[in-house]
Amino acid sequence: MFRLEELDQLDYGRKMQAIYAGVRDRRIPAEQRWQYWVAARNELLGGHPHSPVLAAQRVHFINLAYYPYDPALRFMVDVDIDVQPEQLALGEAQVQRVGRVHFPIAGSTLSLSLFSLQSYGGGLLLPFADASARSGRTYAGARWLLDTPQGADLGEEHGKLVLDFNFAYNPASAYNPAAPRVEAPAENQLALAIPAGELAYPVG
Repeated sequence: MFRLEELDQLDYGRKMQAIYAGVRDRRIPAEQRWQYWVAARNELLGGHPHSPVLAAQRVHFINLAYYPYDPALRFMVDVDIDVQPEQLALGEAQVQRVGRVHFPIAGSTLSLSLFSLQSYGGGLLLPFADASARSGRTYAGARWLLDTPQGADLGEEHGKLVLDFNFAYNPASAYNPAAPRVEAPAENQLALAIPAGELAYPVG
């Protein structure tokens, strides 16, 4: 049956939002929610006509690969809004820095900037890169922790933002070289490796 591409896009977005709604169900242990997220993303990206994975690759789809779940890389953080509200380009989008989040890893306190999308319907974005990207273990561009316009939102707990690197995922350009590529802003490029989240996908 003929379908408009826009309808497929709408259906894909609804399904992704439904996945994250399940992830925010705090009645379920965090690791079980992550397992559900992994399985649901495999099903969606491996079979949906609007998937960023190329149609030729979906015929012989390889499940997305992840680091093992690590509960130590799940944080509940306050958002520090005492930042310079600088505007910058994030790929083709204009964003504004609206906050910073701080979290402890390997004996150090690290920070990432949180951005607000300045077009369309707005929303919050948190892209990052780390040393695992430079080694080829994870995607060489930005991975995403938060992208509320796309429904990728782990919610809040006890008044704090949930920041869970186990849910770090790749953008469309990780599967399709023709998709626009976004680099993490310099302030969100971490010097150390964070062994969590989605690994590099074998494009080609």
